[in-house]
Amino acid sequence: MGFFDFFKTDKKRNLRKIREKIEQKKNLQLTEWIDDVRKICSEKETIEIVRYYNLVFTQLKISVFTLLAPVNLKDKNKLEEFYSHKFSIGYLYSFLLSLLQFEDFMSKKDDQLLEIILPAMMCQIFEFNKEKSLKIYHSTVEEVNNNQSSENDFFSKGVDAAIKDWEKFVKEDFKGVIGVNFSYHVDELKKDLE
Repeated sequence: MGFFDFFKTDKKRNLRKIREKIEQKKNLQLTEWIDDVRKICSEKETIEIVRYYNLVFTQLKISVFTLLAPVNLKDKNKLEEFYSHKFSIGYLYSFLLSLLQFEDFMSKKDDQLLEIILPAMMCQIFEFNKEKSLKIYHSTVEEVNNNQSSENDFFSKGVDAAIKDWEKFVKEDFKGVIGVNFSYHVDELKKDLE
């Protein structure tokens, strides 16, 4: 075995690891949702939706669901419990629904767009697989349609916090920080996750 054969072996192993990572990311369906939006919206509308999605995604991922996480970020089980908590789901659901009301073309198709965008955002922010995201989406819609939540439960508190954060974000011309009202519930959420 020559000197350069050593590097070729590592290169093959590294390529295999990279391919495995790519396959794992494919399972998260990172951009498939855009094609689904194109099916119900014009190209111009799709670009506008993607622009809004990108505008809020980073802040939701970093400011809300990472910096304000009431659990240790290295504890995968607790982190998943936090991500799938009714408060977190209610917050994300309500925030995206509020976003979809902002433009007329989006509000006319909000149910269809929410069915596409909410699971996609759960895949990207929470790193859920597509099946889990869809399951959570459907149970959320069922809960909303059956009015199963009361104003004191965590889902409703998440919805309320998201509406207030969205209103604040819009008033600040989309330049403010998302998550201020989310942060008011962190202690209560932390207690519930213990």
